[in-house]
Amino acid sequence: MGWAGDGVELLGQGEPIEQTHVRATFSPAAVSVHRTPPGGSPRNVLPATVTAIEAQGSLVEIRLEVAGQPIRAHLSPAGAAALDLQPGDRVQAVVKATQVMLFPG
Repeated sequence: MGWAGDGVELLGQGEPIEQTHVRATFSPAAVSVHRTPPGGSPRNVLPATVTAIEAQGSLVEIRLEVAGQPIRAHLSPAGAAALDLQPGDRVQAVVKATQVMLFPG
């Protein structure tokens, strides 16, 4: 199952959808952030821009914009520090297709 919009394709789970508009949901914990496109099995590698970074207790929330849509990634403080992200940075947001649910929208 897939969705494409604004040049971005997102693969996920759910019943086949015959509509033009769909909603995709996934947990911020399901999103990893990379400086360069990763290899391996994740099917959703989305070009993103960092819009904000906020420490939230035992995690760091990275706010991203993908094709005009906001998404969030929850990283460990060590992971966030290793990336040394700043607002405006271009990154790759990666979400395994098994973590994405698609719904008519």
